[in-house]
Amino acid sequence: MEVSKSELARRLDVSKGRVSQLVRQGMPVLPSGLVDFDACCRWIDQHVDRGHSGWGSTRKPPAAAPPPTAFPARQPVAPLPGPAPAIGADPAKVLLVAKAKRALADAKRAERLERKQAGELLERTEANTYATNFSLLVRDHVLTQAERLAAVLVPMTDEKLIYDLIRRDGTVLLQKLSKAIEASGVAEKAVN
Repeated sequence: MEVSKSELARRLDVSKGRVSQLVRQGMPVLPSGLVDFDACCRWIDQHVDRGHSGWGSTRKPPAAAPPPTAFPARQPVAPLPGPAPAIGADPAKVLLVAKAKRALADAKRAERLERKQAGELLERTEANTYATNFSLLVRDHVLTQAERLAAVLVPMTDEKLIYDLIRRDGTVLLQKLSKAIEASGVAEKAVN
């Protein structure tokens, strides 16, 4: 159905300026200056993020508009791939769904903030520091193991004593890790 840009703005409950923005971003316009309501609704559904008030901005930069060509009196618009957008039927419903999605996103954001304030979540930098410290502790222990044990192991011939000495060295590493975890307080956050 061919409508004027003003009528399109009224039906979509947006300003005339917003319709002009959409046209500049590539929304199809007929040579007569009118727009095909259904084609515009499909274009908006595929190219515009309506999750923000005022419908935000386009999802991707618009392609350069092709040069205007003369159209026959009325060409049927081929359906775009994918599920038929609900926007063609009732733009008010689509706007309502977009507002509901935004409210849900806001609720999830508020829940994350609440969990963070309650100490249930770690900051990414805190987790990175935690992982780095433990990696360095293990790396240092493993890389110096040969230096620590070589002088003691060389004169030994008893396999059981050698095994016990290496095992004790591993136990020392585990005790260092345990103390470091306890000192960091991260284990308490994970349990709560």
